[in-house]
Amino acid sequence: MAYALPIAYALFLWWFATGLIFFLDQLPVRTFKWSMAGGTALLAASLWVIWAMSGDSSLFAVYASFTGGVLAWGWQELSLYTGYVTGPRKQSCPAGCSGWRHFGHALGVNLWHEVAIVAVALTIWGLCGKAVNNWGLWAYILLWAMHLSARLNVFLGVRNVSEEFVPAHMAVLKSFLTRKSMNLLFPFSITAATIGAVLLFQQAFSADLAAERAGWSLLAALAALAVFHNDGGVRARQQQRLVADVGGAMLQRIDLHRAGKPSAIAAREEHRRLTGRREHARHGQRRRCLARATDGRIADAHDGHTGA
Repeated sequence: MAYALPIAYALFLWWFATGLIFFLDQLPVRTFKWSMAGGTALLAASLWVIWAMSGDSSLFAVYASFTGGVLAWGWQELSLYTGYVTGPRKQSCPAGCSGWRHFGHALGVNLWHEVAIVAVALTIWGLCGKAVNNWGLWAYILLWAMHLSARLNVFLGVRNVSEEFVPAHMAVLKSFLTRKSMNLLFPFSITAATIGAVLLFQQAFSADLAAERAGWSLLAALAALAVFHNDGGVRARQQQRLVADVGGAMLQRIDLHRAGKPSAIAAREEHRRLTGRREHARHGQRRRCLARATDGRIADAHDGHTGA
């Protein structure tokens, strides 16, 4: 449990945060201001937790600081994919653009996002960089490295681009996704991520204190995710598909709930129309039964109906 619990927690926190961000990005654009307001409040709370726990080396404080670092990174992803913090360039890259010019266009699309990443990193460093508990800082930096590796590899070309997961309002990003069987950076990225994960696990296994074992195990789990996330193969697509299915299921439940309301209203209206028709028919039938025929006899309801 000394290693399994922090690893399980790191995986759960990462998957949950990723699924929540995906879900929020699929909501109508009018909801983005509320998502960003909530996300910014959570960022402020995360920074406070990192600062408050910086002088505490207990097991709880390690988990709290690590959580703050992951949630602070989550704000970066949310602000990018909602379109609030992107870059000065809003146009897709023209066809045939390549080389450093293409790279410059890609940087222009994400420039403010990259600046925000550096700004938050410096803020976290100022809060806990030299403190006894800086696990939140290392979690944020590790996620930043994972992000940078993935972005560069997707830009240079990987087998599975997964354009379908780019939100419609951020379609400009699709012009910077490249599909290739391999790029020169990819093997170095995988090798570095693998070595990093192994070294972090070694640190966890050699740590004497429970808090240190948990801290290294939390980081090692994230590093292992980097290998899983950036391998450019089928597993990466399965990971994205699972996150999409979770978010899609939540959206489907909302859509079904909304769809059920007009359906119920329509059913009630149809019931009223049918009831009104039956009442009208019975009223007409009573009138025919009371009407006198031309020969002075009371008309039978059936006779009245056939004569109508």
